[in-house]
Amino acid sequence: MSSCKVETVIALLASMISPAWLSTLLVVIFLSGGAFLHGSILLLKPSTAIQHLTTTIDQAMTVFHAHTNVLGTFRCRLLLLRCELLALSRRLRQADDVFLWSDRRTWLRYISRLKKIWNDTRDNQRAVDALRKHMQDVIFAVEEERSRAEAEIAHNRENVVVFNIPYQVPAAA
Repeated sequence: MSSCKVETVIALLASMISPAWLSTLLVVIFLSGGAFLHGSILLLKPSTAIQHLTTTIDQAMTVFHAHTNVLGTFRCRLLLLRCELLALSRRLRQADDVFLWSDRRTWLRYISRLKKIWNDTRDNQRAVDALRKHMQDVIFAVEEERSRAEAEIAHNRENVVVFNIPYQVPAAA
């Protein structure tokens, strides 16, 4: 008995909705879904993943250059990742050059090369993200140590005796 009620409700709803309204609704849903997924789908392309890796390495290099004296140990790893980035870019260009739309045999090789390039790029992206996080942790630790040292120096200045007269902090005006 309940299946008859469900069928009746579905038939009633179908008769109430016009096909033009339904097609408009489907187009709006498709366009909004496409716009929402566009950012996620772009990262699936190897060229976009390589561009994202380039941006991340550049940001990490900027952080490195801002704190060069503290982060000397990270320079070698960043340069190695930069070299791997250039090798990935070269492999992508070579795969694009070898690919022919008219020759189906090149399609599978091209897809497998793109998959390998994309996997290597994602691995390098994870390495850069971990390296950047570690650099930020080191920077925060150094800045915290510096602020502790400055606070200790300020505390010691209050207790300094100059010519047997205790140093007094000038009153704020």
